[in-house]
Amino acid sequence: MKTKTATFFTADHHFGHEGVIRMCGRPFADAAEMDEALVHAWNSRVRRCDVVWYLGDFAMGASPKRCREIFGRLNGTKHLVRGNHDKPRVLDLPWASQHDLLQTTVDGTRLTLCHYAMRSWPQVWRGALHLFGHTHATLPPTRQSCDVGVDAWAYRPVTLAEIRERLATVEEEPEERRRAGERDEDEGDAASARAPGALRGPSSDSGAGLCLGVELVGDVEEALPGLPRQPRQGLRHPGRDLHPARGPPRHHPGVNLVPGTRRMVGPEEPGQGAAPVLPVAERLPGAGELVWRHEPPFIGRARGRRGRRHPARPTGRASRGRCGRSRSPPAAAACPLPAA
Repeated sequence: MKTKTATFFTADHHFGHEGVIRMCGRPFADAAEMDEALVHAWNSRVRRCDVVWYLGDFAMGASPKRCREIFGRLNGTKHLVRGNHDKPRVLDLPWASQHDLLQTTVDGTRLTLCHYAMRSWPQVWRGALHLFGHTHATLPPTRQSCDVGVDAWAYRPVTLAEIRERLATVEEEPEERRRAGERDEDEGDAASARAPGALRGPSSDSGAGLCLGVELVGDVEEALPGLPRQPRQGLRHPGRDLHPARGPPRHHPGVNLVPGTRRMVGPEEPGQGAAPVLPVAERLPGAGELVWRHEPPFIGRARGRRGRRHPARPTGRASRGRCGRSRSPPAAAACPLPAA
């Protein structure tokens, strides 16, 4: 009958390191007594057919000969996830494999193994667990992470079932999930405090220039009375519809009256309220028209038709068409203002 293989996790034995006895309060008189106790605790649980994932700091202060002697007495197929104290005397031992960081699956559970505790790890949102060492039981576990060092587990290797049993009693979420939950709660509170029909966004105290990034919330008609209604035909592609070589957009410069959408709104003028303008329009002094600037409103580069890249600020130099004829950018086109 084939024996079922068990998988164990452990770390931070510090074989040969007498200073760790005082540092961690281990109940041993000296390093020799500690080493014998740790070897006995290991072999009392792990069989020769079992697998052990060792998460770093196997020995410190022990000679290479002493390390080989202790390693040969330990049962199981041993895999190393390297720790900060694992020098060549440890790395030269006949480990089945060596890693700095490992993602694996044991008994259907995704695991991220590392000597150091991590604030975030792969697939944490899908229930993956993070096992680590290094901290000598000074970091408390979360619902998905745990210190598997000997100081946290009575100086013996531990199985995944035992780890899960301990984590089931923990209420603390992993930091990434906890902070995301707090952020969602704050955004929910802020959204519930918004008044219907309110305008939010940067404004200009002087009344000059454009007010960008204003968000229309709730009933737009109530917030901006008298604005012309237009069909839902927003800017399909900034680099295409607003490029100077193609002139102003083909639609009326009104506001798309759809609640909850973002549009650009101009500054207030006496007796007219908030005048709707598009991002690249500016008002000429003393003129009742909007003039389109010779530049897109976005920093960087935008793709036009056929994947060509247009500069954010044209240089004014003539460009050549398909037949080699020179052509210059068109003059500023104008479109009438909407009726007040």
